[in-house]
Amino acid sequence: MERPVGSFGHETAASHGRCVFVSDLHHFARRSQQERFEEQLREAVRCSDRVVLGGDIFDFKWSTLADHRRTVEAAAEWLEALTELNAGCRIDYVLGNHDFDPLLMRRLDELTLRRDRFRWHKYVLQVASSLFLHGDVADRRTTHQGLESRRERWSVHRPPHPLRHDLYDLALKFQLHKVPSALVHRPRSVMRRLLYYVDRHPELDRASIRRIYFGHTHVPIDGLRFDGIDFYNPGAPIGGLPFRLIDVRLD
Repeated sequence: MERPVGSFGHETAASHGRCVFVSDLHHFARRSQQERFEEQLREAVRCSDRVVLGGDIFDFKWSTLADHRRTVEAAAEWLEALTELNAGCRIDYVLGNHDFDPLLMRRLDELTLRRDRFRWHKYVLQVASSLFLHGDVADRRTTHQGLESRRERWSVHRPPHPLRHDLYDLALKFQLHKVPSALVHRPRSVMRRLLYYVDRHPELDRASIRRIYFGHTHVPIDGLRFDGIDFYNPGAPIGGLPFRLIDVRLD
C-alpha cells in the first residue's frame, strides 16, 4: 500500500524515547569529513527510537563519483544500510538543497514502501512542538513558494569543472569557507529569516512550535532562544568546522 509523501509532515502526538538530529554530512563531496562521524551516526540509529536527517546528507552538486546516477545509487544504498541497523528506529529524511533530486525522490519512495519505519519529507517535518527543516530559507527572507522555486533550480545537478574542486580545496585551506557564514549566517539574522518563513507557511502555526532544528548554515547553535523559540543547528563536518549530533526533545 502506498504511503503518501507531501511537502509537510505533521505529527501532533509527542514521540517517546531518544531522538537524534543530524544534517549537512555532504556525502560524496571532496570537502566532507563525514566518515569521521559515520560510526557515531550508526550507533545513534542502533540506540535511538528516532533519527531525523535534516538535509544535505548527500551532495549531488559536488559529488566526486563517476556520474549523477551512480551518486543516487550510492545514496540509496547508504540509506538502505542505515535502516537495516535497527528495525525499531524511525528514520525521517527532510531534504535539503544539495540532495533535492527527482531521481533520489523516486528511490526514497521505493525505500518508504519497503521499510515501514522510514519516511521522507520535501521541506519540513513537525513532531509535536518541534519543527525540522533544512534551513536554506535562512539565506534571505523567503516564503514557501519562494523556497519551492529555488529548490526546482537546485534539482538540476550539473557537475562543476574539476578545477572548481581544487579552488574549493584552496578556500578550505585558508579558511575562506567561514567568511560567508560569518557575514550572511549570523545567528540572530538566521533565526529571524527562519521565523519569517514559518509565519508565512500555509500549514505551519508558530504558536505550536517551541523548538526549531535546522542545518544549511554550518554554524552550530545549541538552544539559542529567540522570540520564544529555541534553535538548534549541528554544524557541518567540513574543513574543521564544529559538528555534532543533536539529541532532540519531542514533547
